[in-house]
Amino acid sequence: PEVSASGLLSRIRYFRYRYLLRVLHHPVFWWCLLRALVGRERRFLPTWRDKCEAAYFATLLKARSHRHAHIHFVIQGKAAARLAGIPYSFTEHTFDEYAMDEVERASYAAELVRVPLAIAVSEYAQRHMQSLVPAEQRDKIRLVRCGVDLNKFTPNPAAEALYDVICVAGFSPCKGIEYLIQAAAMIRQRIPGFRVVVVGDAPASRQYYKDYLLTERLRCGVEDVVEFAGARDSDTVLYLLQRSKVFVLPSIVTAEGTTDGLPVALMEAAATGLPLVSTGVAGIPELVIDGVTGLVVPQRDGSALAEAVTFLLTNEVVRSRLGTAARQRVEQEFGRELNEERLFRALYPFISGGRC
Repeated sequence: PEVSASGLLSRIRYFRYRYLLRVLHHPVFWWCLLRALVGRERRFLPTWRDKCEAAYFATLLKARSHRHAHIHFVIQGKAAARLAGIPYSFTEHTFDEYAMDEVERASYAAELVRVPLAIAVSEYAQRHMQSLVPAEQRDKIRLVRCGVDLNKFTPNPAAEALYDVICVAGFSPCKGIEYLIQAAAMIRQRIPGFRVVVVGDAPASRQYYKDYLLTERLRCGVEDVVEFAGARDSDTVLYLLQRSKVFVLPSIVTAEGTTDGLPVALMEAAATGLPLVSTGVAGIPELVIDGVTGLVVPQRDGSALAEAVTFLLTNEVVRSRLGTAARQRVEQEFGRELNEERLFRALYPFISGGRC
């Protein structure tokens, strides 16, 4: 809802094949497409769509005289910036060190050395990224959190609790949602009327994981305990957060080495004053501080998760103390305005006097 209200949608450009009609008359497009087909950039662009997309955005960058590109999801964006012949920087949202082989690590390190600026969303990612570049380049790897709107996500003590536990997560194996389902089967034996809501869904590429979660819920006998609410907008997420007692995100490192960075869902839950229960993977302990803002449990351990959640649900004083500290922690470090300022200061030397 806030994106629609902001007017940002009118400034966003997506790629569709039909949009190529807008640039076919431009010689720059044909030069960029040729380089995407036979130049060095082709190794980043395996499909015909990738090549057309990179050439399309490169043409827009050139036509509008942009001086710098800042990229998320770096592969296609990197190729577009290179085709346009402008410098670029990027934000690293996760750092899957366990998923990289030696060749990938060397390639990633070379990318870090090449760019003038790289942004990490967690201290965890920043440390590992800095370890891959010479000492004199480490200052260019800056920390900018994914900030949360502290004016929108606020506690509501007067709201009546509808759920004991809430989990907000896209259905991805690294979220470890199956361990929450397993924990729920144990907790229901201890707390009558125990209820969990899981907000999120799976894209088509991960439908198999959603099917697995549905099967696991049936196997554990908790269809009446664990509710899958599907994907919801941020207003509904806020409503549900303010009507829950504990936020749980049992993140894991998958067998392939993928994991969370530092999920925004944790920040939003903390901002609403909920105590957090999560694992110690990646950057999560920077927000979920054991015994201060929440409880940290071992990954892949449904029993430990059940113990932590049961403890908080049966200790209102502790739950309130941790929730208050969680709100204070996001105010100190994870606010949107603070991190917008950090990002602006990091990018300003590259965009002053020009366009980004």
